Formats: sequence, structure tokens, C-alpha cells
Amino acid sequence: MKIKDIFQISPKNNLDDNTDVSFIPMQLISGEFTNEHKSEIKKWKDVKKGFTHFQEGDVAIAKITPCFENRKSVILNNLENCFGAGTTELHILRPILEPSIANYTLCFVKSEYFINHGISQFSGAVGQQRVGRNIIEDTWFPLPPFSEQNRIVAEVERLFALIDIIEQSKFSIEQDVKQTKSKVIDLAIRGKLVPQDLNDEPASVLIEKTNKVEKSNKTTSYKSHYPFDIPSNWIWLNGSQCFNSMINKKPEGDYFRYIDIEAIDNKNHVIKEAKKIRVADAPSRASRLINEGDTLFSMVRPYLENIAYVDKQYDKCIASTGFYVCKPNKLLFPKYLYFLMQSKYVINGLNLFMKGDNSPSINNSNITSFLYPIPPISEQRRIVNKIEEIFQRTDKIQENLKANI
Repeated sequence: MKIKDIFQISPKNNLDDNTDVSFIPMQLISGEFTNEHKSEIKKWKDVKKGFTHFQEGDVAIAKITPCFENRKSVILNNLENCFGAGTTELHILRPILEPSIANYTLCFVKSEYFINHGISQFSGAVGQQRVGRNIIEDTWFPLPPFSEQNRIVAEVERLFALIDIIEQSKFSIEQDVKQTKSKVIDLAIRGKLVPQDLNDEPASVLIEKTNKVEKSNKTTSYKSHYPFDIPSNWIWLNGSQCFNSMINKKPEGDYFRYIDIEAIDNKNHVIKEAKKIRVADAPSRASRLINEGDTLFSMVRPYLENIAYVDKQYDKCIASTGFYVCKPNKLLFPKYLYFLMQSKYVINGLNLFMKGDNSPSINNSNITSFLYPIPPISEQRRIVNKIEEIFQRTDKIQENLKANI
């Protein structure tokens, strides 16, 4: 049978406008072989238009690359009042006859067969390719007897349970490494990672040379005004004093390299790959010129930590306006800025400014008015060297531990 013969495809909900429902953006759907999602609570009137509808027990399948290949599919459970809406980049399968088919269906849509079939039928511009509704509808669906479905699901769940045990061990290691790295950065931005050198030119002297800050802003003597204590040769500056202005630039030529939120690996804080897109198909948000040494900081849901350093291979790419492009001036060593923006001090501090329901975000002024601890340039270099040395060691330990699991 074909999928369209046994499922409704992306049906609509009809609810009272004031009903509380679950709202699920793509970021809150787990990938790979998990069956997990989180949600936010919204009023139906705020999400009934412009989003995909679903209800309790539906199977959701991401239709856009790379989410489709990453198996972002899930059974939608524990929805507020049993209904919800979410990203438009989902196909919804609602069983026509037997709701209990959902578990078997999830096994099928995560299978290598289904993923490879969908990839072979991708359509759309490079970097924005999708599996169309017609492809989903006409996909052959192997439907065994109900009792056999249960046996298949039970066996898959047994195997996944074993995988979970292994993955949990790896996750625990990853969490320990993540916490270690976070603590290292926290010590670094407080002047506690490397010794201060009395021969270092104080940050305030460099400021005088560059005429970046008025004299009244240079002192840290009133320590109660600042988030925490820093060494005497450091200084607190806001972003407008230590970042160069962002550069707006529209794509030119036939093709351009584009970096959006999906291009960021938010676990390792690196750019995975730039998308090659025809200029004629350029998204309206593609207008931030980036250069080697910049740090990208996502203003949309900053708690997700979509942060990345721009190395040489991504010089002169175009990024989404969803990023604030932190361009260091002469007061900042580029890699120090990169680690600084990953600190819990910065991330948690900027999270306090988030506004909006559907896509909670901060704005440019939140970043430029925020206070940053700035050491002397020579100390910034020593800090970066020490962080990279420690991170290299922790990564090696992590690799060895995982190899023995």
C-alpha cells in the first residue's frame, strides 16, 4: 500500500482561538534514532496560520535537508490539550484506521530505505532541498499484520535500548567534557587561567592609543558597577567599544556561499559547511558579509549556542541576519573573542534580553551594549593558547574513553 492509502497527510486542526496548544520549532525535535521532542505553549490563535498543524499521536517527518537525512522524525506525544502546531518544514502522518500503527511507522520513516528514497527525490535549490508531499504520498509502505508490527517494534525497541545504554555512556563523557570546557572558559574570562604579566601593556593604554573610549569609561575602580572582579590591567567595555561595525552586503554573481543557523554545529561551535546557492534564489536574510577572524553569534534562541569562528575557508561568505557578526577591533584578539562569546557569562546574560514567542530572540543593541571583560592583547593570546591546549587534551581523553566503551 502507499502512504496516502493509510494516512492523512498534514491535516488541519479546528480549535477555539484561546486554546493552549504545543508549539514545536525544528530545533526542539531530536534526530537520529530517538523519539523525543520538546515544546512551547502558545495560544491557538497565534500559531494556527503559517504553521503545520498536528495532534496527539501523529508522526512528524522533517522534509528539508539536512534535517530529513538526520532523521528528525518523531511521534508527537504529551501535547498541550492534545493539539499543536510547528515548523512548516514538517510532513504529518495521521493514521486513518489504527492509531497504534504510529510506533511501527516511526521505525519505517527512520529506516535506511525511506531516507535513501527521500534523498533520491529531493527537489529545490541547493541548500534548500526538500522531500515533496507527493513523494511521501506515493511511497510504498510495507504493512504487516498487526501482531507482526508489534513484534517488529518490540525488537527494534530492545535493540535501541542497548544502543541507548552505549550512547548514555558516551553522553555522560560528553557532558563531563562540556562542563570542563565551560569551566576553563569561565576561569579564562575572569583572569584566573593564566598568570598576569606585569610587563603586559594594560588594556587601558591600548584604548588610549586607539582613542576608542572616553576617559570616564576607562576605569574599573567602581567594581560594584561591574558583573565580577577582573585583574587591574583588564578593563570592562561594551560591544560597541570593542567590535567593528557589521558589513551589509547582498550576494553578487551567479552563485554565493551562504551560512545560516543550520550550517552551525552548536556542540563544537564550528561552521559545518557553507551552502552554495544561486543568487536568484538568495534568501532575504542573506546580507551579512563575514571575514576570517569574525565570530558568528545567533540572535535567535541564543541558549542553543549557535556560535562559530570564521576561519579562512569561509572568508567573504554571506551569513544570515539571524547572526550578530562579532568583528574584533584592535582591542581584541579574534580567538579570545570567540571563546568569550561561548562563556556562560555572555550566553546567560544575553538570554535575559530574549523577546518574542515563536522565535525568541535578542537584537543587535543587546550585544553591543553588553559588558565584556577585556585583558591586554598579549594576555589574550596566552589565554587562547592555554584554552586550546586544555581542549586538545580533553578531546583526546574523550576519544580514548569512547573507544573503550
